[in-house]
Amino acid sequence: MILDLGAVAVSAEVKINGERAGIACLAPYAFDSTDRLHAGRNQLEIIVANTLSNYYSQFVQLDDKPLSEGGGRPERRLSGLIGPVILRVECPVSQKRRSS
Repeated sequence: MILDLGAVAVSAEVKINGERAGIACLAPYAFDSTDRLHAGRNQLEIIVANTLSNYYSQFVQLDDKPLSEGGGRPERRLSGLIGPVILRVECPVSQKRRSS
């Protein structure tokens, strides 16, 4: 089972039932969750982190400051878990070979 987060800006950490499934800073934001899922209810935790770009873009008093002092107001950027989040069932490579 692959948990695919789709689009993420900028990084994501995934925990399934309290166990870390992985961290990704670049696409694809996909995590093998096969050994962490069990029958019944499961707990999924997704922690997304971004840069401070959007935070600093709100301070108009930094407009005239040099970049080294936090100026150069960056534009607002896409941020967070954009998705779509999909849980894919994939057949292991060893089983794919047997069915061919």
